[in-house]
Amino acid sequence: MLPRPSTFVGDGTLSQIAGNVAASYHGEVWTDGRGYATVRLPAEAGPLEPPLEYELRDLEPPSNARVTAELKDGRFTIATEQPHVKVAWRVSEASGRPSTHRQQEEGTR
Repeated sequence: MLPRPSTFVGDGTLSQIAGNVAASYHGEVWTDGRGYATVRLPAEAGPLEPPLEYELRDLEPPSNARVTAELKDGRFTIATEQPHVKVAWRVSEASGRPSTHRQQEEGTR
């Protein structure tokens, strides 16, 4: 039985370096029969500040994972050359913000 395509909310982290904070979220998702998967961040994540950095790694089977729709309304879309591919993903703010802004430290599963 093939895994069910899904949206998956992984873990969220908050980094503080030199007085700046940067949010990062990561997880794993399976693509559907067409090779697409939508990742939905938790509502508590709040908006991430651009520019954003995306990291994708296809886990099984090997394929070329890519972002086909960037983060908007808490979601982004991943596509692979083949269907039913497990992809590890991470989206993070490229630059930090002053630490006076409140951020959610962890996402939910």
